[in-house]
Amino acid sequence: MTSNREIFSRINLADTLPSSRRMTMELVRLCHTENTALGDIIQLIETDPALSVTLLKTVNCHPILRTAEEARIASIPKAAAAIGKHGMITLALGFSMPQQITGGPCPAFDYERFWSKSLAQAIAAASIAEKSAVFDAEEMYACGLLAAIGELALATSFPKEYGDILGKKLDTTETMALEKNAFGLDRHELAAELFHSWGLPEIYGQAVALYPSYADTEPNDDNDGAGHLAGLLRLAVKISDICLADSPDRRDFTLVERLATGFGIDGEEFPAFFNGIATKWEADGELLRIRSRRCPPYKDIKVMDVPRGDAGGYQPSKELSILAVDDDPISLQTLVQCLRVENRRVLAAQGGEHAFKMAFEENPDIVITDWRMPDTDGIDLCKLLRRTKKTEHTYIIMLSGCETDDDLVQAFNAGADDYVMKPFSPKVLEARIRSGERLVRYYQTVSHDREIIKQYASQLSDANNQLRVMSITDPLTGLSNRRNAIECMKNAIAEVSRFQESLSCIMLDIDHFKHVNDTYGHDVGDLVLRDVAKIFSTNVRAYDTVSRMGGEEFLVICRRSNLDKTRQLAERLRQAVADHETHAPNGQIVRCTISCGVATWQRHYRNDSEFLKKADNALYQAKNRGRNRVEVAT
Repeated sequence: MTSNREIFSRINLADTLPSSRRMTMELVRLCHTENTALGDIIQLIETDPALSVTLLKTVNCHPILRTAEEARIASIPKAAAAIGKHGMITLALGFSMPQQITGGPCPAFDYERFWSKSLAQAIAAASIAEKSAVFDAEEMYACGLLAAIGELALATSFPKEYGDILGKKLDTTETMALEKNAFGLDRHELAAELFHSWGLPEIYGQAVALYPSYADTEPNDDNDGAGHLAGLLRLAVKISDICLADSPDRRDFTLVERLATGFGIDGEEFPAFFNGIATKWEADGELLRIRSRRCPPYKDIKVMDVPRGDAGGYQPSKELSILAVDDDPISLQTLVQCLRVENRRVLAAQGGEHAFKMAFEENPDIVITDWRMPDTDGIDLCKLLRRTKKTEHTYIIMLSGCETDDDLVQAFNAGADDYVMKPFSPKVLEARIRSGERLVRYYQTVSHDREIIKQYASQLSDANNQLRVMSITDPLTGLSNRRNAIECMKNAIAEVSRFQESLSCIMLDIDHFKHVNDTYGHDVGDLVLRDVAKIFSTNVRAYDTVSRMGGEEFLVICRRSNLDKTRQLAERLRQAVADHETHAPNGQIVRCTISCGVATWQRHYRNDSEFLKKADNALYQAKNRGRNRVEVAT
């Protein structure tokens, strides 16, 4: 494992971190234009992490530009003002002249996506800072822009080692574990160390290391601390993930909306907030030729949640994978050479058994197999592939030196899709492959459409379930609403009539609730209602139903409960509410009581309305006899 000291000795940021070639060429053009304003150069640098690093590091580490006693600079415009236009041009030209790369030294690292995501993170971080007015927006822009700089540093300074890690195509957590094992620290820990080495404020380095594991709840109470800044970065990064993702994770929508509330952005406001970030990201990306995309409105993305390519539709994978099979090594090598062209991945298997194992592991689009092979021949291989769920739709081309009618029938009956005579003509084989590719692409499109339909069906089912829950739930307390209470009562009465069981109910009302609203305000009144609802829910049995009938009135349906048991339950609820204190935000303590009316179902009752009327009359008696008491219907 490489030590941290070796890591930093190999990462010479001023010379190694690459910038987009488009960016450096534009920078050279600006610097050679006489009427170029400093603001134009700042705007360009603000979109490139590598350029921003150079500027911030130069200003913070230069003894003339900033003394040790002065505050560290984390804003790109402030750094530019400190160095001046002439110094900016000199610095920019010195940085851009060595940049002669379109990406970077690590082929497995997506440099273009890195720059695009960094730009989205920066815009999101600045927008959140402006909205919450807790952090400086310019500094948050730089912090968001550089939050993932550790990835770029690893890819650039350790292209082979890091390329091997990326080539495993693991998820982020597993990849970071490999980074930690290979380099002694992962991408975020490296970014934090780099922030410190550039002279940026310590809180920013702490936040960069903290934000990936930041709790998925809401920012902590330390609004000026690293924890709150980590929450801001987490929100900015997740917003950029939604902007760039072909198929966003549904959990991201819940997370970003939850985090946004901690920065003063409520659920109704967030879609417009997101759309503003996406619009600016698209406009800045187009202006500066950084890859971005047109994002649909947030509400559409959230509802659709399906892949959306740049072309607006599904684009099958361009690379075609072909498995070549032959028992003769020389023939196999010849076949492989014929098949290797651009945008094609060619696999080779010597013999039918090896071919079936590879087909199951690699799931190729097309299998081209010789017929005559020892052990498992081409016919047996076809049958095995067709009987296996994973490979049942693989396109199979059979190669054989015989072309009798019986041979053709046998091959097609075994599951072959096409048949080519040996020795084959490369042109003929290529034509057959292209014909098969059309079917492969068609099947991929159909499969994709089928998945989309399943996804829409699932989303529609989820939406219907949500609508059903909303239609029967009181939004303030989360209890069953009046509509659902009446339905539950009718069902309970039907069960009583069928199984001859006891059924009772309690009608409850908060005493002098209007006085609570008038004295403390409706916000405190709502808080009292939620507290009382929680007391009811936690004190009843699992098969009792608690509902809010409206205003301050509640109903408890008590299945398999006689009059005495129900009266005891009502007394417990009354006492629990009387003992409870509601703490208002302004520090005031609110106490209240309830009155309860208890009724038990009788056979001669005509319907649920008469039953509820009995409980309501008992509640009326409790009110008339002094409140804060339980009365039973006679």
